[in-house]
Amino acid sequence: MEKINFKKVIVIPKLSKYELDLRTFKLTHEELIEKYKREGVNADKVLSTYRVQKINREKLASLIPEAKFMQRDDLTKETIKNFDILISLGGDNHFMYVSHFADNKLLIGINSDPKSSEGALTSFNIETFEAFIPNLISGNYKIEEWTRLKVELNGKTLWPLITCDLFLGEQERWNMSRHIIKFKGKEEEQKGSGLLVTTGAGSTGWYDSAVRYIKEKGEKISHLDKKGVFLLTEPYKGKLSGCELIHEPFEEGDKVEVDSLNDSKGVISIDSLWVFNFNRGDKVVFSVSDKPLKVITNSL
Repeated sequence: MEKINFKKVIVIPKLSKYELDLRTFKLTHEELIEKYKREGVNADKVLSTYRVQKINREKLASLIPEAKFMQRDDLTKETIKNFDILISLGGDNHFMYVSHFADNKLLIGINSDPKSSEGALTSFNIETFEAFIPNLISGNYKIEEWTRLKVELNGKTLWPLITCDLFLGEQERWNMSRHIIKFKGKEEEQKGSGLLVTTGAGSTGWYDSAVRYIKEKGEKISHLDKKGVFLLTEPYKGKLSGCELIHEPFEEGDKVEVDSLNDSKGVISIDSLWVFNFNRGDKVVFSVSDKPLKVITNSL
């Protein structure tokens, strides 16, 4: 592999809950602590994780001083075009957000607070990243190509690519989601709580929770498998209707078509971050993308 030029590295740190709340509510420290007390929020826990994340941001800056740090609000394809590597410093949701700007660039995930963040998508914590820096300098590192999905709405490809999961259904999930699905020559009208689609990277998240208590166990796929899985959540079955295409894997080259029959406010949600309308008459086609996410992992 090529040796890493840290001048071509951009770090996108996640703001802690404390920092976000200060900015969102425009409060002083004392006012925010009082607000936490009124709402039953554990202020000590919030402040503790803030301190850990702040220390790790400062440590990372000292480890790679040539790198540029940028707030995620300033992240655009234009602002990162002259960089080769993105470092996400945060948790899984932050990693997903940053991944949408990576395109063909390399991505590194560092968990900024392993005691409070699951870190299923991040390959490093600050200590293991420090130990790995010599590998980056020497070019002795591995790039994994994580499968992503693409989605088209009414013939137009949507941005971004899907890192973890796609949801199709009613925004207010107490409303019945309705659609017609077409897959491998089969077609059926379905009712349920929405269609959930996952990649290998997303299979330990929302999808895992959705299949945990059903008779059909979840499809085991890795980040590298060129496939995805779709699941009709809480499928409705009555005297006049039922579904067969409830839980199916799809592979590279397959296309899954979904025609919306939603009556209220249908939505397409990409990684629970980007939302588009999916109302009656709209058509979605999703499939495996030929543009994987390129991730530097802590494995050789």
